[in-house]
Amino acid sequence: PAAAAPADGPPDAAATSAADAVTVEANLLSAYVWRGNLFADSRLSPTLQATASWVRTLHAGANELSLSAFTSVSFRADHPFEIEPTVSYAWVGDYLISTIGYTAYLEPASDPPDVLHELALSIRRNAAVAPFLLLAIDPVRAKGWYVSGGVSAEASRRGWTGLARLGVGASTYQDEPTSIQDLTLEATATHPLRPGGYAGVGATVAVAGRTGEVYPVILLVAGFER
Repeated sequence: PAAAAPADGPPDAAATSAADAVTVEANLLSAYVWRGNLFADSRLSPTLQATASWVRTLHAGANELSLSAFTSVSFRADHPFEIEPTVSYAWVGDYLISTIGYTAYLEPASDPPDVLHELALSIRRNAAVAPFLLLAIDPVRAKGWYVSGGVSAEASRRGWTGLARLGVGASTYQDEPTSIQDLTLEATATHPLRPGGYAGVGATVAVAGRTGEVYPVILLVAGFER
């Protein structure tokens, strides 16, 4: 799933300007790993994932309304097709970005097709090096929670933009006791293409907290934004 969606400052009531941003991105991964779980029969299971998002910036940049949809398709058909619509709202301040959001995790071929319903709250530092904290609760299907904390860092050089993220997550669900769920290190590097596009590469190493399994993933990135 998409890295789930649910960023502080009071809005300026006098500011009414709004701006829209649209992004479409496709990733080709060596395997589908999310929160320390491998969604495939093996560590080599090519998967195509795509995300489309629309963001409206409100009140001179102090608020953001976002709608997005994430899809994932395995070339080996060892994991069901899934689609995840998300709606979120962010308060963007000079120091903190706070976001609240809702995501439905849908697998049309599964029974029931709605496998997760998550309400998520995230808080992170509004800086190039940013500690973050995420809390996601599913009271419907999994009947539990997932919490993750860590740090992300972003830097640019010679046209390339690099993003790295290190996080550790814990969870408890109706069928699982409270435990460390994952330790995940992610890194991507992208370069702009004309007009409005970008492309890049990335890698992820995830450790499953409950089993100790290690899952390395490599990916190719291509996208468009305007």
